[in-house]
Amino acid sequence: MNVVKARPARSDLAGRLLVAGVRSVLDKGGA
Repeated sequence: MNVVKARPARSDLAGRLLVAGVRSVLDKGGA
């Protein structure tokens, strides 16, 4: 995972967007 260590900012941002997207889908799904 050298790429993740090389770009921690992008990795963190992508992770936050992914989590936000998953939560949104689950919330809309009534979960």
